[in-house]
Amino acid sequence: MKVKNVGKRPIWVDGIKIMPGGVVEIDDKFKDEISGLPLMILEAPKPSDFERLKKIKYVEDELAKILLDKFGSIENIKKASIDDLAALPGIGKKRAKRILEYLKKEGEV
Repeated sequence: MKVKNVGKRPIWVDGIKIMPGGVVEIDDKFKDEISGLPLMILEAPKPSDFERLKKIKYVEDELAKILLDKFGSIENIKKASIDDLAALPGIGKKRAKRILEYLKKEGEV
């Protein structure tokens, strides 16, 4: 995510010195650590693949974990066939088709 130091002193985040008025790119994992610091988030962190999967109707935590354990990323899930997804526990062909349709539509937005 991109942040700007709106304070009057330099700030250090993960070994990166951010001068007053300076704008830098820092890893999204530091979002919680920078709360309370005089940093303005200019570009919001991107949602994780897990969070993106959870937005799909009928994809609960356990199913999102199974998908990511098997395929590694949403990009790999998109490349999978309906039969590949349907072979996983808790996913039939109908649910597999809906998941792929949602992910492909999400990419078009």
